[in-house]
Amino acid sequence: MGSEIAPNVTTTHIGSVDPTGGKEYFVGKAPAACRAHVLAATVITATTRAKHASNNNTFTLNRIRAAVATAIGSGTTDSDVATSVALAADTPFVINLSSAALGELAADDVLQLVVTEGAVGQDLTEVACAIEWVCGTGEGL
Repeated sequence: MGSEIAPNVTTTHIGSVDPTGGKEYFVGKAPAACRAHVLAATVITATTRAKHASNNNTFTLNRIRAAVATAIGSGTTDSDVATSVALAADTPFVINLSSAALGELAADDVLQLVVTEGAVGQDLTEVACAIEWVCGTGEGL
């Protein structure tokens, strides 16, 4: 089941992404038999992208519960955002989680990665998303 010392890691290979209009990918689901807690989320891609005001990508991790999407984390290469980070090929890009409470997943909640771009042509290659999670952490689950 995993623990915070040795969490479960679910990696989803997405492939090439043309984020025009925002693309959505399902990257995880809480087990039906327990509640779960997201500890960390990263995106790995073969693309390098410097921080830039318009030539950028944003990654948002949503929790979908009862058909309602709630953003639980995000990361961007938009240089106008104070927490932006450049995207380095084959290096984990951290999606900053908003709060521990938002990372709590009820049975059958779904995780969705949304990829957007600031300007046309900010395609990504060999994209994967890794989610570190534990089942029943005792943090109100």
